[in-house]
Amino acid sequence: MIISDEVEKFDPSIKILSYDFDASGKRIEKFGTPEFAGENNLAQDYNNTRAMEWNRLIKDLYDGKISPVGLYASHQSMMPEELAMRMKKSPKAVKTDFTPEGFKKLKISDLLRYATIFGICVGDFFIFINTKKTIAPETKLFQDRLIQNIKLDI
Repeated sequence: MIISDEVEKFDPSIKILSYDFDASGKRIEKFGTPEFAGENNLAQDYNNTRAMEWNRLIKDLYDGKISPVGLYASHQSMMPEELAMRMKKSPKAVKTDFTPEGFKKLKISDLLRYATIFGICVGDFFIFINTKKTIAPETKLFQDRLIQNIKLDI
């Protein structure tokens, strides 16, 4: 996992397509900047809050309070019950995986399933690379997320 010290900046040039309905029920297409991107900078506030939460979770990981599974689950706002259904485990077993002791006992097959759910490579549970600025790595996953090739253009 590559972690940048820079907070992601909201890009106001991004447009979304949404639909509204008039009084007769006719669908009207709306194409424009999301409403939350207005003068109040809500979108950037959201990015700042996510960055602060990520930093808190990373600190908890380094302090041994949570496992990498707990880190990604919290960051993606996934409840143990939701993960339990996807992992075909009990919520209690998933909560155990959130602890460093439980994480050490996980099988590769469990790590593969968690990696698939979180949309990461298995290696992202073990390696965290910090950068001063945001970089856009080119990544390729092989052998069902067991192997990851990262190309950096620095």
